[in-house]
Amino acid sequence: QSTTAAASVLAGLVSSSLLALGPAAAAFLGAELGAATAPLVSGLFDPSEGLLIIAVGVMWLGFATNRRTTALARLTLGVGLIAFGLQTLRPGFEPFVQEPALLALVVKLKATGVVGVATCALLGAVLVAVFQGPAPVCVLVLVLAQTTAQWDLRTALAVLAGAGLGAGIGATLTGFSGRSSRKLALLHLMLGLCSTVLAASLVDVFAHLADWVVPGVPHEIHWGKRVLMPNLGLHLGVAFAMSVRVR
Repeated sequence: QSTTAAASVLAGLVSSSLLALGPAAAAFLGAELGAATAPLVSGLFDPSEGLLIIAVGVMWLGFATNRRTTALARLTLGVGLIAFGLQTLRPGFEPFVQEPALLALVVKLKATGVVGVATCALLGAVLVAVFQGPAPVCVLVLVLAQTTAQWDLRTALAVLAGAGLGAGIGATLTGFSGRSSRKLALLHLMLGLCSTVLAASLVDVFAHLADWVVPGVPHEIHWGKRVLMPNLGLHLGVAFAMSVRVR
């Protein structure tokens, strides 16, 4: 869940000459793809059901008799852990959601035009650097979009487009232990910047692809449910995962 922690581990491997710069940089880019599971899971399951999914996964694992059923049980257990983690993270974002200055920014911030998309991406980069990974930012973006109903799929995806640059900025904090690790941190930053520019320029493409792949309308409101826009998380997760995969 933390790209900064992944960068720290990779920097240690490079400093110890156990891993070359190229493979380490490629592994760091893959760490962002793992963060895309957060909105995917929140779109498929209610986070409050995380403990139930964990219990099912543990029971399944206990009765597994072959490699396939064991793998499926571990997959179920992993999904449950992610869902429970999202449920645990949500209360921590309540002060942010209730902050008047942040709510005013949410209302004004729209991914309309080049300047709007760039502003959203820069905000996302700052948030990813502060929270040390895209997963908490995914949760925060979903909470803001679902509670305020001010951000559409395009704006939410534009904010997450800054994940590459934010992860690269966070990785620079781990790159001062040696010459090779400093080179790796600089490479992370350059790749992150290119990743953000590419993702921001293709926001419309990934938003349309997600609408085509995922059934339902992202901002379809279901009154009476705990989540007002249940499809937004799945649309955002699919779009973000595709953008990370292309990068």
